[in-house]
Amino acid sequence: MELQFLVLLVFFLGWPTVRPQPLSDLIPKSANDLNVMLQDYAYRAFTFERTGIPFDGIVPSYLTGINISALRLRSGSLYSRGFDSYKEFVIPPGVMDGPRHVERLVFVYHNLGNWSSHYYPLTGDHMYLAPIFGLLAYNGSDLSATNLPVLEFNATEKPITFKFGPIKPVSSGRVMKCVWFDVIGSKPVYYEMAPDNTCLLSTPGHCSIVDAPFVHHRHTSHVGKTIAQVFLGALVLGYIMGLLIFHIRGRRNRTMENRETMTRAGTHYEEIQLATTECPKKASWTGCL
Repeated sequence: MELQFLVLLVFFLGWPTVRPQPLSDLIPKSANDLNVMLQDYAYRAFTFERTGIPFDGIVPSYLTGINISALRLRSGSLYSRGFDSYKEFVIPPGVMDGPRHVERLVFVYHNLGNWSSHYYPLTGDHMYLAPIFGLLAYNGSDLSATNLPVLEFNATEKPITFKFGPIKPVSSGRVMKCVWFDVIGSKPVYYEMAPDNTCLLSTPGHCSIVDAPFVHHRHTSHVGKTIAQVFLGALVLGYIMGLLIFHIRGRRNRTMENRETMTRAGTHYEEIQLATTECPKKASWTGCL
């Protein structure tokens, strides 16, 4: 009995144990890695191959707080009709995919929630007022495909709009602005917000609303106007000086021509007068020639 117990003990102690993988190894390291993972889980949401219907996906538990969805469309229908309401996005007609044209594409929607600043950090004195929302496109011919590259698209007629819900007003000396990141999450681009808490975009990427410092442009505008006025004044002054110089030179040339004419006339008169004086009074007219 003791021998059997020892054999079983050695067997179990020698059996390799499977250790769970740390969460730090599971969580995507970069925004691009996150896009790849979310594309995979968004495609899993398709219960059947149907166009024009959004399917909400489920992310792993270690990415709780992120919401995703997938929408499959035909490229021709996307260009001619757009899609009126895909979550908070309004996709107008005229959106073209390219340069790798596909017959069907899938728009993957991201709401990064509390992961927004982790994958898309802001620069300077800016703070998020809403989560980061993403709209990326992929080839929709194979809904089981993974690790797909992001498709380029471009809104050629009207911009794609994203309307945020109610936003808490910012404090004095601050303004609300839109922020946009490209598909790889590079340096943020800040720009003015459209009415009704709306941001406009025309290419794939991620956007949100931020609390930004108010920048006074009045001084810069005044300096620009002053420079323009000085430059215009210099042009007008140069033009007037040119006309004045042209007038003075013309007048001087005319005066010299008049003097030369008078000088030639005076010389001719003196020659005639001298010839008349030297001719004898009794000589015939022909004798003086």
